[in-house]
Formats: sequence, C-alpha cells, structure tokens
Amino acid sequence: MRQIKKIIGGMLCCVLITGLFSVPVDASKKKAATTDTETTETDTTKQDDKDKKETSTTTTRVTSSAKPKDGEISKVIVESYEIEGDTSPGDEFTIKVTIQNTSSQFDAKDIVGFMYFPNGGLYIQNGEANEKFCAVLAPGETTVLEYKLGVAETCLDDTALIELDIDYFSNNNANVTNANFTPAIVQSGDLSIDLLSVAKSVENGTKLLVSTRYENKGEKDIKKVIMHVTGSVKGGKADIKFDEIDAGKVQTKEGFVELEGSGMQQIKVYFTYEDSKGNHYKTKEQTFKVEITQKGVKESKSRIKKFIDEISNPFCLTMIAAAVVCLVIVLLFVLDKSHKSKLSKRKKRRKEDRDE
Repeated sequence: MRQIKKIIGGMLCCVLITGLFSVPVDASKKKAATTDTETTETDTTKQDDKDKKETSTTTTRVTSSAKPKDGEISKVIVESYEIEGDTSPGDEFTIKVTIQNTSSQFDAKDIVGFMYFPNGGLYIQNGEANEKFCAVLAPGETTVLEYKLGVAETCLDDTALIELDIDYFSNNNANVTNANFTPAIVQSGDLSIDLLSVAKSVENGTKLLVSTRYENKGEKDIKKVIMHVTGSVKGGKADIKFDEIDAGKVQTKEGFVELEGSGMQQIKVYFTYEDSKGNHYKTKEQTFKVEITQKGVKESKSRIKKFIDEISNPFCLTMIAAAVVCLVIVLLFVLDKSHKSKLSKRKKRRKEDRDE
C-alpha cells in the first residue's frame, strides 16, 4: 500500500509541474518579443543609414535656405597665418592672416582687422595701414588679410608679439575676435671673441704676434671681419682683415703688427664686422702691455734665461751644492794650515828672543 501511495503521489507531482510550465502565452506577444530580439540589429543598421542620409540632407538645406534663428550669430576665426620675407632687425616682411566665417547660416559683415604690437620691435611699413577691411564673408568662406611690417634695427628679442582684433557684424550683432602671433626674430651675426693672445715682449723693429679664436653665435653669416690694433703701433694703427665666417662656425687666426718705442708699452685690440645685410658692429676693446726691447737685449736675456733654466734642474743643483761643500772644506783646510803656520812662526821668534 505504501508503494502504491508513493507512485500516486509522484504522478500527481508530475501533473502539477507540467501544468505550471504549460501556462498559455499570447502568441502575438511571443512573436513580438522574438521579432525585437532578432531584428534589432537589422533595424538599427537601417536606421543608422537613414539617419545619415537625413542629416546630410538637413545640413545641405540649412546651409542653403534655412531661416535664421533668433540669437544665432556667425563666428569669425583666424584659421592660419603665413610670413613672407626676412624677420631680422632692419628687414621688412609680409604677414598674411587667413580668417574664416565658421557659421553655417549667417554672413559676417563689415569686417575690420586691426593689428598692433604691444611689446614694440615691429612697425607698419610706410604707406601701409594697420587696418584691413572685408565687406562680407559668407558662411564657411575664408579671406586673407595682408599686412606689410618691418623689424626695428634695435630689436633684440627672439620673438615678436602681434595682436589682431577682428571686429564684425552678424545677424545685427557686433562681435570681436582676438588673436595673437609670435613670429621668430632672426638675430644678425654675433661675433664672440673666445680667445685673444698677445706676446708679452718683442724686439724693436720686429713684428708682434697676435692670435685670436672667434665664433659666430648669430644666425646670419658674418663678412668683413677686421682686427684693429692701436697704441704703440707703427703708424698709430694696424688693421688685419680675416675671412668671412658662417653662422655657428669657429675660426682661429693670427696676425702680425709692428710696434714702436722701447720699454713697457700698451696696445688696444678690438674687432669690427659686418653681417650679410650690411649692418656694422664693433666688439669691446681689450688692453695689453708689451715690452719692447732693443736689438741684442732680447737675445742676451734669452741666453741668461736659458742658462738659469739649465742649472735649475735637480742634478745640477746637487752638483753645485757638492762643489760648494768641497770649496768650503778646502778653504777651511787652507785657513787652518795658515793659522798653524803663523803660530809656529810666533813660537820660533819667542824662542829666539829668549836665547838672546
């Protein structure tokens, strides 16, 4: 009986479970759910293509015939700028500024570009204006504002600051765009004297050797490098011309000048040079003292100096010391012998006196 009850109970449980999982579902809802799951990607892909097509059409339509919306304005920006010419002190160049109306709907009208230089160093060329005018810029259109500038000869900066204010009207509203540029200023040749050497003495009538090593630290080539020597120089001044030197290069040169006078004299040395643009420069003077000796004196001094140098080595000094010691011993021996001889003579005389 117990087994029969267990079998009947198991059958009832199966029936109940089957009934629970057999609840009827609306066919339309099941189909819809399946369709959503299966066609979502397809629908999305089609929708994307549709959106792209509609967006392109809308953009074209807005650009061509859309009505302005209240409060919307165009925006003029500086797209780029270009420099033509040399931006070195004393040179002139042209800067071309490309501006663009970035609006897709509205014109920019009565555009005025005002250029100025807050830090100086630049100027507007003679006959040119620092204001440029453009009547209208259609949506998306660009134009170029051209300014002719110059770099002051006294400009020592590596860059220059240019400010540009662009005033314009759009949709009956006044607007302004500010921009700035910092073009590099190419400095002229810069001659740096790394070494300047002058002989300390020279014989009267012979030429003095002057050696120098210099470097062009600028960004332009240097030409007409001249070393000037003044003071106790024959004729009062001597000019020694050197070769051209390219930017960034180093050169070592020697020159000879003839001096006058005797004894300790003074000379001054400085350089002048010219860059590729014809600008002239001068370096700081340097002063040197030179002893001018008479003929033969220098040779005698050199012989004495050579002799002193020869006897100044350790071996010679040792030999000299030994010789001095020997000489002292000999002198002491001679003095001692002389002293004994004198004592002997005195004793002899005393004995003779006693005998008498």
